[in-house]
Amino acid sequence: VVATTTTTVAAPPPADVSDLMVGDEICITGFIMDTFCINRGTLLDAPSVVTLQNPDLHSYHCLLDVPVCVNSGFQVLGEKDPSTGEYCLGYRLEETDTVVASGRAAGSVEDGCTTCTGNGMGTKGYRATVKGVIKDLGDGSQSVSGQPLLTNIQMLDASEECATPAPQTVCLGSPDGAAPAPGTPSAGGKAPTVDCSSVTCETTLTEGYTLRHKLNNPAEPDGTISMELIYEGDAWLGIAFSEDERMGGSDGILGSPGGIPQKYRLNQGFIEILSPEEQTLTEASVETTEDGDQTMTVMKFTKPLVEPNHIPITPGENKMLWANGGESTTIGYHGNNRSPFSLNLNFDGSSAPEPVEPPSLKVGDEICTTGFIMDTFCINRGTLLDAPSVVTLQNPDLHSYHCLLDVPVCVNSGFQVLGEKDPSTGEYCLGYRLEETDTVVASGRAAGSVEDGCTTCTGNGMGTKGYRATVKGVIKDLGDGSQSVSGQPLLTNIQMLDASVECATPAPKTVCLEPPPAEITTTPAAINPPIEGEDCSSDFCETTLTEGYTL
Repeated sequence: VVATTTTTVAAPPPADVSDLMVGDEICITGFIMDTFCINRGTLLDAPSVVTLQNPDLHSYHCLLDVPVCVNSGFQVLGEKDPSTGEYCLGYRLEETDTVVASGRAAGSVEDGCTTCTGNGMGTKGYRATVKGVIKDLGDGSQSVSGQPLLTNIQMLDASEECATPAPQTVCLGSPDGAAPAPGTPSAGGKAPTVDCSSVTCETTLTEGYTLRHKLNNPAEPDGTISMELIYEGDAWLGIAFSEDERMGGSDGILGSPGGIPQKYRLNQGFIEILSPEEQTLTEASVETTEDGDQTMTVMKFTKPLVEPNHIPITPGENKMLWANGGESTTIGYHGNNRSPFSLNLNFDGSSAPEPVEPPSLKVGDEICTTGFIMDTFCINRGTLLDAPSVVTLQNPDLHSYHCLLDVPVCVNSGFQVLGEKDPSTGEYCLGYRLEETDTVVASGRAAGSVEDGCTTCTGNGMGTKGYRATVKGVIKDLGDGSQSVSGQPLLTNIQMLDASVECATPAPKTVCLEPPPAEITTTPAAINPPIEGEDCSSDFCETTLTEGYTL
């Protein structure tokens, strides 16, 4: 699981661009890097690698396949600064399509870039010679947006030499007496030294969702932290302090537009609002604003660092969770809109988020795993379509072959083989997406029978509920990095075998999700009723009477 984070402070003095003019022709040879990974500070596909220190380790797959990288735009980096060990910022490149086409022609599918078309040896560290004309000098800041923009670009092989080398580009050092450049770790990969008790620091939680925070008198007993969550959309927002990056037992702060943020105790499967005496937030609000055509939701509050019966906010690493309602303003289940992250708050000056390392998987790995087969629709729905009172990831063994293999909305959503059961939550972990739907369906239908309720099944097996299989395949794509179905690796060339077939090498541990909370109330028993006694006095309950007929 990757929680995307970037810490920034006020921009350093503007870079000197007096030697450049709009219309100048530029030729430069360097590494091509996406803006997302520059601003992030570390490589998305290798979170322990500082972007500007080792652009040679950035995979073609991440650079050219992953939408968040491609859509952020590209830059050709400059020379390496020997005083910092980091490559300097270079020139922004206007024509993204030209960069992508050139890069994909230099890489190959065999080497892990799923959209590449070439037969080249490119796997990591895409370098090119770029020619273009300066269209804009940038905003003058010591950041990506401050660099000149090249247009009418030509992407040439890196072996092509420039007749006239481009002027030296901006290097992100730490000017005397100034804080480091935004989002740029210092040499050695350490977090930048940022005193978040004197300035407001900023962390990008995920695309379109930002956390700003400032420590107030952190060394004093009455020290507090002020936080501001900014979301691109109209939705409820949430953040939580945790002991283990899991929902259960965490201290949450949730709020909806037009209301006041409130403190909640987060439990496995439900949340409860704390008593009025424990509502200690000050300067608390949730408001929406308009930024052009974009609605923004902003939640602000100030909270004591240390409170009785609460997880303390301490120097060093603080485990945290973020969530939002997506497009919903009513506090409830967050779906895939959540993730754990770590925020390093060293009260002696350093404040930086800690990246979470993803599983050690790569495109081309052969995988063998045995588990329940589940359709994506029922995973995203949270409960089984054929048994709405059953939580999907708690009891995949109760999912009927009929619903899994007969019902179009399930079949057409695609399938996943689930991982092991997480004893701390009682839920099965997400596993691997399966590319060949027809292969899954054929295997499942051969294991079930019409007599047992599966109208399209062809076998004489005993399968009625909980289809399990051993699946072998090759990783085609690592997913989008989210803690959801789309974030899981995609297996291709799959073989569907009987679940009794054992794997010689078990697959790596997969992503385990938090269980969805039920309705919010101060009475847990009313929120989390037993399956056989759903609380239908607080919301509509749902029962599938037969295929295509719901009560």
